Amino acid sequence: ADGNLYVTSRGTGEVLRFDGSTGTFIDVFVSANSGGLDGATGLVFGPDGNLYVCSGATDEVLRYDGATGAFIDAFVTASSGGLDFPYRLTFGADEQLYVANYRTDEVRRFDGATGAFIDAFVSAGSGGLNAPNDVTFGPNGYLYVSGALSDEILRFDGSTGAFIDAFVT
Repeated sequence: ADGNLYVTSRGTGEVLRFDGSTGTFIDVFVSANSGGLDGATGLVFGPDGNLYVCSGATDEVLRYDGATGAFIDAFVTASSGGLDFPYRLTFGADEQLYVANYRTDEVRRFDGATGAFIDAFVSAGSGGLNAPNDVTFGPNGYLYVSGALSDEILRFDGSTGAFIDAFVT
């Protein structure tokens, strides 16, 4: 929202901020291991303006203040919803949180206001999904999920999670 580029550093457990126009390093927006961040793999700013970061090694989604980078809470805790190396995440038009769950080959959905587990929105292996490593909604409302081990981008119905096709093979 501020026009800058935010990047996760998996190795250092940080979120780095760069000038969105020049690429110049600004600062460490989320400091190393803040809130237990370990294996930072994906981030997204939520509808509330806060920053949500996948902590792959701790199986959590952590929430940070979108203006300061200060740790707020474990939005999705390790014991909620069966996360096993969450890799990337996105908010849908419905303001729910969708997380690519790398080790279980599925996309899990969480309440966007509370972090409570809703369901496995895309079931394990649906359409051949293998190690999902990115997830995003297109302007057409479809959910696009890339698989790290299948080298495909699969398309799913954005309201039901049903497999449609291999959009890119």
